[in-house]
Amino acid sequence: MTTIDRRPPARPKLPILTSLRFFAAAEVLIYHFGRMTDVDVVAYYFGDSLNRFPGSIVQIATSAGHEAVTFFFVLSGFILTYVYLGSTESEGFAAHPRDFWWSRFARLAPSFYLGLLLAAPFLLYSIFVVHSAAPSTLFPAVILTPIFLQSWFPSAVYVWNFPAWSLSVEFFFYALFPPLASAAVLLTRRQLLWLAIAFVIVLAPVRSALLAMYATAPEPLPTFAIYFPLFSLPQFVLGIALARLFLYGPTLSPRTYRMICLLGLAGVVVAFGWHADLPSALAWLRPETGTAGLLFGVIIFGAAGLSHASPSNSGLLASRTMVFLGDASYSMYILHIPISLWWKSISTKVLGLAPSPLMNFLAMFLLVIVIASLNQAYLEPPLRRWLLRRRMA
Repeated sequence: MTTIDRRPPARPKLPILTSLRFFAAAEVLIYHFGRMTDVDVVAYYFGDSLNRFPGSIVQIATSAGHEAVTFFFVLSGFILTYVYLGSTESEGFAAHPRDFWWSRFARLAPSFYLGLLLAAPFLLYSIFVVHSAAPSTLFPAVILTPIFLQSWFPSAVYVWNFPAWSLSVEFFFYALFPPLASAAVLLTRRQLLWLAIAFVIVLAPVRSALLAMYATAPEPLPTFAIYFPLFSLPQFVLGIALARLFLYGPTLSPRTYRMICLLGLAGVVVAFGWHADLPSALAWLRPETGTAGLLFGVIIFGAAGLSHASPSNSGLLASRTMVFLGDASYSMYILHIPISLWWKSISTKVLGLAPSPLMNFLAMFLLVIVIASLNQAYLEPPLRRWLLRRRMA
């Protein structure tokens, strides 16, 4: 039997952070619904009336899917650091790396492979019926996607349950996390935070330049700018730095944490509301270049403090319902494309339905939540426990 040499300290849960995951996942669902149906629900019903700030916030809420994934990357660095760093600042990573890596695989694998299974009929249809998958991307996708490596060949991410690309990036982070967490003790909290911020800012112009070439550049440049794992590493490191500051820095009052959270939220509203008006020289500040991670980090830090300092007075975001939906957000994220494809096929070809865009979206959205909740409650936990027992055998 494998023995665990080191165990991280038990720390209180952070329910508000869990609940926030639901809203990020919901944003991805809204974004992908518009892309899959070519219907922007907001534009369909409101036309151009919401094109200017502050009404543009509603419009942007249907098109910020990639930025929502950036939120997950910052949050991932924060949560892993909060859970796995030692009780003292000098201790660093406080678990056996192999146990850490297996626990992360056990957490993500059940729903990940369920998503691939549900999407497999549509993959086969695209290969053998409509021949829409080019061999140059098909073979890398089929080989790399099941082993979490498809983002290293970015043009292949669209072939088979494409939201799974972020899991490929996450596994890259997991591979780096034990040495990164241990190396972090060589820097002070302030040094690490400034280094992480600089990392985000320095890489933003590079990403901005690649994104600016979208209109004329052939593949794989556009997908490389979005999906290649190294482009998201700064946001993960930022999460590590913020969690280290949260764990070992001074404890603030609940009111201060609330103000920090609201300040980050206000920053997100302004950044997303006015990003299109930035001059070309400042295009690298737009949220899609990764700079949104800085604002998300402020929200995450404040929300973590509220969860920790005032758990009984955190309102709706700390409720059992919201925390459960936050726990189910991963299932929502990884299953929503296959569920949407099945819904589209059954509703139109079997049931002969022709719902309005709004009703179609609401039906799909509710169906995703229901199936993800059932998966979270009944299917994923026993599979995860079974995988964890395999590690201990």
